[in-house]
Amino acid sequence: MKKYLCLGFAILLSICFGFGVLASFNSHSQDLNVYADDKTPTFSVIGEASTEMSPDRAKICASIETLSSDINDAKDKNFQVLNCAVKKLDEMGISKDNIVTTHFSAYPNYDYSSDRSITGYYATTHFTFNVENLNEINDYVSAICECGVTSIKNINYEVSNYQEIYNQTMISALNNAKLKASELTGRDDLQVLEISEEYVYCCSNLYREYSENMIENDLVGKIKITAKLKVELY
Repeated sequence: MKKYLCLGFAILLSICFGFGVLASFNSHSQDLNVYADDKTPTFSVIGEASTEMSPDRAKICASIETLSSDINDAKDKNFQVLNCAVKKLDEMGISKDNIVTTHFSAYPNYDYSSDRSITGYYATTHFTFNVENLNEINDYVSAICECGVTSIKNINYEVSNYQEIYNQTMISALNNAKLKASELTGRDDLQVLEISEEYVYCCSNLYREYSENMIENDLVGKIKITAKLKVELY
């Protein structure tokens, strides 16, 4: 009987020891997993850069206003002026594809000082055309005004290769972020993990009222192209 009791106690002791070893192994394995899954610390830096460019093209916004006692006559006179302007511009190298009619309207003109009677009819056309040579803007304006164009609303100055310059500015913004990170950490072996583009207000156009004295680029001003990036490094 004692022999069987001793044998049972030995078996029970072996089982308990086995579970203890297994529990210890599992606990140690969990500790190893924690270290293995631990990620390398990262941090983020904002990089910014700007590029100022002189515009190299422009969109001219013009309008034609005609008045007549008959609405159809007002409209016909308006279209005659427009056709003349398009022909003049075409002769000067502005193709018809670069001339766009943006608005047309015809409406009565009232005499508000008496009985609000109709005294005539206005017809109005707005159109735009693109200019590649800024030095010739005055010549284009003079030509269409000779046809009867009554107003130059404004001139929209642009940079033709805006996207290309913006991409180059983003590279400068990335380098700015790397430089900041290096100065903050004192390390020169940092690696980029992720780059995200941040919103920043950036106007790609310059709107100016027409003036013969503002045709030269130095008087028009420059277009500022800005890029902002959030860069995660480790």
